[in-house]
Amino acid sequence: MTPEEFAFVFGAVLALAALIWTADYADRRQASWARWVVRLTVWGAALLYVVQGVDALFAAYAEPPSADAPSVVAAQVGFALSVAIAVAVFALTFAAVRRRLVRIFPPFCPAADIPDPPVPTSPAPLFPQEGTPLFPQQLNYYTDRTVVMLGAAATPPVSSAVPVLTPTVRGFNPASELHTLALILIVLALGGQFMSFVLDSGLSGVAEEFKSNGLSISGLLINSLPLVVLPFVGVGLGTRRTWRQALRRLGLGRLGWNGVRVALGTAFILLFWMVSVGILWQLLTPQDLYEEQTQATDALARSVTTLGVAFTLAATAAVGEEITFRGALQPVFGFWPTALCFTLFHAQYAFTPAWLLIFGVAVALGWVRQRYNTTTAILTHFLYNFIQLLAALSLPAFF
Repeated sequence: MTPEEFAFVFGAVLALAALIWTADYADRRQASWARWVVRLTVWGAALLYVVQGVDALFAAYAEPPSADAPSVVAAQVGFALSVAIAVAVFALTFAAVRRRLVRIFPPFCPAADIPDPPVPTSPAPLFPQEGTPLFPQQLNYYTDRTVVMLGAAATPPVSSAVPVLTPTVRGFNPASELHTLALILIVLALGGQFMSFVLDSGLSGVAEEFKSNGLSISGLLINSLPLVVLPFVGVGLGTRRTWRQALRRLGLGRLGWNGVRVALGTAFILLFWMVSVGILWQLLTPQDLYEEQTQATDALARSVTTLGVAFTLAATAAVGEEITFRGALQPVFGFWPTALCFTLFHAQYAFTPAWLLIFGVAVALGWVRQRYNTTTAILTHFLYNFIQLLAALSLPAFF
């Protein structure tokens, strides 16, 4: 990664973090100026997509067109997609539109972070050697005073200053500027990815990008920065939550041996699912079409040339994607919408049967997050990725 690329990624992370913090501030303080800053910023981003679509049209209709200009059909589709993105972003800034989306996403139920239970304390030593012995043969451990004290300790008075917290389910809050921004950022990110896919010759363009850019450990670490940092900003680290509360909100709890067993079992089930879908895909698809559909994934696999790159790619994808999708987004947007969103974000599988494979992986990882925690989902995702990459590195040595 060049210094210019590093500066761009770092600057983008800072800008997005500032925008997320502004949306969070608008929710916490009901500040109208902060709300307008967020709206004007996302409107401006949507307008840039339209400008990109118009530029693609001009490039396609130019005489003579440049070598890297998209085809006329691709430019028309890209322009239509840019307009659709802008309309969607503009519509989402209206509360009435967001309220209708509650039918798609789980309804919002506010959930406070449940603090650790206080350590119970007794008003006196557990076994006071005072009072009339009830059972002298047991060394005066139980007296008439002990019975009164234990009864009081067993039913402590409930203070009105400490609310009784019960587990609740989060969801999409149409009145939240932060939830709205998260949804708009998803639309912009997915829209931008599909526009690039259309304007850059589809899967062949994705494959060419993998071939030209390659993969490096430093590049993978830097590119994973947004997926790791922005979820912590989004859940209010330093503003609404402490570090411990942010970890709890993102589901980053202890792993334990049970979590390791679950991760191992789920990863091998997913590998079996991958092999099964791959065999059916290859059997039911003509060879030339199959090679065309898998050129992007093949180019990605060939970019992994060392064990260090394989480990880093598996780890950064697992940590970044799980913290973002399963940790931050799933509690807000729900199980199935998050799984669908995760599937669509994998451009190397776009418009191929591999999307079915990735959707199955997303469902399994979402279940692990929901049943256990995000940490277990991270390990599951890592094992699933790393075993595949390790096989891709090892198999050529045997043939």
